[in-house]
Amino acid sequence: MNLKAKNPFEYIMSQCMEDTRKKILVIYDKTTTIFLKMIQEAGKLYQKEIRYVEIIDSECHGVEPEAFVLEQMLRSDLVMCITHHSLAHTLARRRSAEIGIPFLSMP
Repeated sequence: MNLKAKNPFEYIMSQCMEDTRKKILVIYDKTTTIFLKMIQEAGKLYQKEIRYVEIIDSECHGVEPEAFVLEQMLRSDLVMCITHHSLAHTLARRRSAEIGIPFLSMP
């Protein structure tokens, strides 16, 4: 266990991700921008290439993201979704899972 992690995203990157997963897509909305700096710091520490996509907050869980978001998901090694409403039950998430891309949902 990494007891020296300065923030929860450092812990996630050190304990919950294989080292081979270098390209991370972070999907966020205006309600979760507070976490972006912590993710960026953790990514630098663990040598991750992090891309960020901001989406508009939907009114409920399970609303499909726009097509460009899915395209970005399919080009990633791991998707970290830190939106207010979850994308876990979307077709986009299922399509990425079908090709082995882990999806971390933190609504």
